[in-house]
Amino acid sequence: MKDHVLRAIAHFGSQSALAKATGLSQAAVSKWVRGLDRVSPRSAIAIQRATNGLVTKEQLCPDIFDDASNREDQQGAA
Repeated sequence: MKDHVLRAIAHFGSQSALAKATGLSQAAVSKWVRGLDRVSPRSAIAIQRATNGLVTKEQLCPDIFDDASNREDQQGAA
């Protein structure tokens, strides 16, 4: 998860910029980076939206959002 958070931070240039883009606090972002807290499902969705899918909710909360269901949806649309 930390790598995905770092990718989102890199996308925006700083923890503060990611926080602003998602409506979250910089302190929350810092806690994720330091491993003091987990990204909540609500925050994961906000990050996915803010990064236009560069970082997905499944990557941030794999125990909540099952990536397999997304693959099945994509295969059915093909």
